[in-house]
Amino acid sequence: MALAGAGADVGVASLTLDSREVVGVHSAANEIWSLGRRNLAIELDAGDAGAVADAVVRVREEFGRLDAAVVAGEAGVGAAVREEVATVLREAGVERVFVLDEGVAGRVAEVVAEVVAATG
Repeated sequence: MALAGAGADVGVASLTLDSREVVGVHSAANEIWSLGRRNLAIELDAGDAGAVADAVVRVREEFGRLDAAVVAGEAGVGAAVREEVATVLREAGVERVFVLDEGVAGRVAEVVAEVVAATG
């Protein structure tokens, strides 16, 4: 939401296919839409590297580019999974990949500032 508030179009992806997470992704996409930003909700299993790479393609097709990715997970998504997703994103050509741990709230402003500074 902070990225959308800063003027970014945002793709939101689940890291699991858990029904609560999928609903959360669609809810976040609706909130982004309410801010007047383009959005994309993507349901994927982060354990499927092909699905993660396909999500990168889908975002680029929808928005024309992908400036940055933020990988954050709740308690059910371990650090190893987040790092695996980050690796796939980098291999897919995403230059700015931020991996946030349980301290997500404390890093959001920093990530938003860096993305905005780098991409306008």
